[in-house]
Amino acid sequence: MEKNRNIKAKANDGDDKTRRRSRPAKKRVCEYCQGHIAHVDYKDVDRLKKYIAENGKILPRRASGLCAEHQRDITTAIKRARIMALCLSAANNKHTQKQRAYCPFFSECDTAVRKTEHAVVQKNEKENI
Repeated sequence: MEKNRNIKAKANDGDDKTRRRSRPAKKRVCEYCQGHIAHVDYKDVDRLKKYIAENGKILPRRASGLCAEHQRDITTAIKRARIMALCLSAANNKHTQKQRAYCPFFSECDTAVRKTEHAVVQKNEKENI
């Protein structure tokens, strides 16, 4: 008991890194709520690509900045676009840049991805004509 009474509290000189104050994070506003866009369209591939990571996965809500309602709508729209082969899925884009150097079948995998992308471009060109 006597040992505990003799210990003095450490003075905080301001050098302690744990007391550092950080700015509050800037509130992100949902792009769809801000732009008053009522419907998330699965055919609008350019807008959907913003919410797909480089490896083909759907970005989480904290990274995309969408509200919960529109995040769910974006997720279903991306899944529908994948089914219709309008945008690539994670299965088609299975090699990262690091893995491409070591994959013996990369040329085959890459040509398969390019063929699907080429087919999508041709399909879109036919629809525009």
